[in-house]
Amino acid sequence: MGRHKSAIRPIQTDPRQCAISIVGILAPLLTTPIKIGPPDAVLISEPGKLTLYNRSAQDLQIWGDKFDGEPAKMEPAPRRLPRDGNYYFLTDRLQAYAASVIGNNSDKLEPFEVYISTADAGEHYTVYCQLLLKMHSGDFSVHAQNLGFDKGGW
Repeated sequence: MGRHKSAIRPIQTDPRQCAISIVGILAPLLTTPIKIGPPDAVLISEPGKLTLYNRSAQDLQIWGDKFDGEPAKMEPAPRRLPRDGNYYFLTDRLQAYAASVIGNNSDKLEPFEVYISTADAGEHYTVYCQLLLKMHSGDFSVHAQNLGFDKGGW
């Protein structure tokens, strides 16, 4: 009967050897950059505000927004939107617009864009939404529909 070498190695019982083995296995994983992917954010309408929720695995930055045909309102420095955090836009300017354009008992669908970037400002994205502005007997409400993202765009 011939002897053959076993592929099974004995279990290490010396904790120093175990630690060295684990570090050797994990080292490539620790030095390889991780690609997190595109942002994941959603705009939700709430009373008196629109709230942008960051559902990404990373922090984002908000640089500005654009409503309908208005020029984009850009910030000189971005606002940080932490992972699992939110940022809100007050709807008072939307309410004033609705009162002057659509009257007391009507509604209108308008585009809304939010300009964001990754936390290091390396990648820029435009968040596209549609806002349904409603006036009913002078009472204002807004409903948001998220349409998606485009990389770049600003």
